[in-house]
Amino acid sequence: MPVLINFKICDNCEDCNGLRVCPTGAFYWDSEKKTIAYDKSKCIGCGACGHCCSNDAIFYTDSEEEANEIQKEIDEDPRTIADLFVERYGAMPVSEQYTFETSEEKVKNRINSNRPVIIEFNTNENINCLLKSIPITEIVKVFAKNATYSKFMINENEYEKYDVSETPCLKFYNQGKFLGEIKGYYTLEEFDQLESFINKINKL
Repeated sequence: MPVLINFKICDNCEDCNGLRVCPTGAFYWDSEKKTIAYDKSKCIGCGACGHCCSNDAIFYTDSEEEANEIQKEIDEDPRTIADLFVERYGAMPVSEQYTFETSEEKVKNRINSNRPVIIEFNTNENINCLLKSIPITEIVKVFAKNATYSKFMINENEYEKYDVSETPCLKFYNQGKFLGEIKGYYTLEEFDQLESFINKINKL
């Protein structure tokens, strides 16, 4: 059965995880058309391409009926490629506004500013393209409208140094005073997670 791609939410790039994991080259990059492509004749039905897509934009189908159902969902999906370029908690930054802080000194200067500050600590291993993660604008809006938000990359051997036990981790400050933290991923899709996340920020 065919592999279906929801190009509405696919970044359609040559670095796609699906291209890297396909064992036969059935899922490949068409350099002439500059797009992800699929050769059904080479597909062995392993489904690896769909399992590794962090945007949930690739689907391997087991039957014609399933393919029709998924295609209908894709056709009715209201999202667009612009949704990929929303800054999100736990995801790679997509604009200069939320680029990573480059040094411990810059992080300290940010924390000790006269504004509410949110620092996201993360590792390279945990950075994903999380279409379903919570937008940074929502986090800032709940905490303080004039808050600044920065991402800071650390290694696992630096967890103790920055008092981080799990990544991603958000730490909240106001005029240098530590107010609290939130650890782990939270998604927009799971209402209980989103509600819990917002409640934790409100308590700060």
